[in-house]
Amino acid sequence: MIQGDFLNNEMLWCIMLICTYSILIITYNFFGQKGLLAWLVSSVIIANIQVLKQITIFGLHATLGNIIYASSYVATDILSEIHGHKNSKKAVYIGFISFIAFAFITNIQLYFSTNNSDIYLENLENIFSSIPILLIASIIAYIISQLNDIYLFRFIKEKFPKFLFIRSNGSTLVSEFIDTIIFVSIATYFNIFPKEAYLNIIISTYFIKGIAGIMGTPFIYIAKYIYQNKKIQINE
Repeated sequence: MIQGDFLNNEMLWCIMLICTYSILIITYNFFGQKGLLAWLVSSVIIANIQVLKQITIFGLHATLGNIIYASSYVATDILSEIHGHKNSKKAVYIGFISFIAFAFITNIQLYFSTNNSDIYLENLENIFSSIPILLIASIIAYIISQLNDIYLFRFIKEKFPKFLFIRSNGSTLVSEFIDTIIFVSIATYFNIFPKEAYLNIIISTYFIKGIAGIMGTPFIYIAKYIYQNKKIQINE
C-alpha cells in the first residue's frame, strides 16, 4: 500500500487538513455564503462516516472525521464574521435537519428486502447501521456545540472586535470541548465506550480536534480577504 511505503498517518493527516481547508476556501470563493451552507451540511455527514475509521496518530488512539468536523466550526465562524450570526444559525439548523435526514434514510434502507443478486448489503450495514445511541449523541453534541460556537464568537467579537484569531480560536476550542464532552459522556453512559477509557477518549479526541480547529484560523482570514476584494454579496 502507498501508505505503508512512504506516508504515515501523521503525514496523511496533515495533507488531509490542508486539502480540506483549501477546498473549503475554494468553495467560498466560487459560491460564497451558499457554498458555506453546502459545506456545513456535507461536513457533518462526511464526519459521521469517517468516524468509523479507527487510527493511531500522534501516539493517540483516535478516529477519522475530526478534520472535516472541525472545518464545520470554521465555516460557521466565517459566516458569523462576514455574513452575520443569523445566517450562521440558519446554516447550523439546516445542517441539523440534514443530519437527521441522513441518519434516518441511510438506516431505513437496510430494512428493504434484497434480491439474490445483491452483494453489497453487508457493506452497507457495516457503514450505515450505526448504533442509535451514537447517532443521538452526535446530533445532540452537534446542535449544542455549534450554537455555542456562534454565541461565543459573537460575544468575544463584541469584547475584542480587532482580534479575529481570539474569537475564532476561543469559540472553536470551547465548542469542540463541549462537543467532545457531550458525545463521549452519552456514549460512555450507555456502555458504547468503556468507563475506564472515558478520560483518555476525551483527551485524545479533543487534542486532535483542537489542532484541526486552530489550523483552520488562517483560512478565516483568507475568506475575509476574498469577501473584501471580490465583494461577495451578503444576501446572495
